[in-house]
Amino acid sequence: MVTHTARHGSGWTAAAVAGLLLITLVLTPQHAQAAGNVPPRWQPLAQRLVDEGISNELVMALFSRSDVIYKSEYMGKKIRALYRIKYDKHKPPARAQERPGRRDKRTIYDVHLTPDRLAAIRLFCVEYQGALQHVEKQYGTPPELVMAILVVETRLGEYLGVQSAFNALASMAAARSLDDIGGFVPDSLTPEQKKYLTERMDDKSDWALKQLKALIRFATTNKLDPVSMPGSIYGAIGLCQFMPATALECGVDGDGDGRVDLYDPADAVHSVGFFLKRAGWKSGLSQKKRVKVIRRYNNDEFYARTVLRIATRL
Repeated sequence: MVTHTARHGSGWTAAAVAGLLLITLVLTPQHAQAAGNVPPRWQPLAQRLVDEGISNELVMALFSRSDVIYKSEYMGKKIRALYRIKYDKHKPPARAQERPGRRDKRTIYDVHLTPDRLAAIRLFCVEYQGALQHVEKQYGTPPELVMAILVVETRLGEYLGVQSAFNALASMAAARSLDDIGGFVPDSLTPEQKKYLTERMDDKSDWALKQLKALIRFATTNKLDPVSMPGSIYGAIGLCQFMPATALECGVDGDGDGRVDLYDPADAVHSVGFFLKRAGWKSGLSQKKRVKVIRRYNNDEFYARTVLRIATRL
């Protein structure tokens, strides 16, 4: 499914539409109890959101919805990975177990620039030529670089994530103890292991709460429904896969409709261009400095070099 005009609103349920109407409320500090029809699982998180300035009415409207669902796997998989990194040091990686002595020899053509993908890229460039040219003129970001990031992140919108970004972030923010992720780590943890994993959970939960607040504010500001937004397992949204806090800071209304919708290609293109400019992109940078800028987008050396190679090919 290569959809360059893909919108997250397609297939909304009645509950989602009703929720969208409710989130137009103004965000003001409230100190009422967030209870009402909010399920017990969500009540501590709902109260934290109210205490930190999200309106009680909005919080209740969101967490009373039947499509707001807690899943332990969002935090569980992260903590399990941290456990294995720290305490299963002698266990070989899964890929090494499955394919001993072999390396992945696929090229960027095999992964990102297949004939079908190149055809989709050409179509995208034609359809959004004006947006790409405007971004280059306004921000100094080459169209091929913006395209390369969108290709790597979501295949130009073909893959936006299969879960609700809201549910992922809310589930992580609500997970405050190892009991909340039962089954993802061994039962026979030592006291030192429990202490370490609990501290990491606190860190991840606080981070998720920050991103959840940003998602709610981003959605409210732009009259979007936060619950129906598809995203990554850690809450990244849109064709450009911005975290919500980044969306608030760097989201750009590229098509002039009065709101920032990162599932809209024109908005995503402008937002990536603006982000890269803020990250330090400009003409004449050395390869080393180019890599450094792209790592501001995703702090991974291989990712940065892959994006730059694709941009060169394009």
